Amino acid sequence: MDAIEVSASRFTKAVTLVLNGAIVRPSSRPIFLVQGGDPDPYVVWATSDMGTCSCPWGQHAPDDWSNSCAHALAAAAFGMVPIPEIVVPVST
Repeated sequence: MDAIEVSASRFTKAVTLVLNGAIVRPSSRPIFLVQGGDPDPYVVWATSDMGTCSCPWGQHAPDDWSNSCAHALAAAAFGMVPIPEIVVPVST
């Protein structure tokens, strides 16, 4: 798998979601419920090939990991889904 580059703000949001316990995996399938900004949780499907989310960003993002939302990144980290290496660029 190739490395994917994500923005520092998206990565920070993903880490915050994990640390705040905003993710539930209701079954052994790679489906996750992630509590975001809406009252109802977003539904994330995360596999090694793709991460999709029902959030507004996820509706327009590609199905692969190249431009995933924070919810999909957080679900992958929470669920131990084998995703590509994440690279967070550091601005100087």
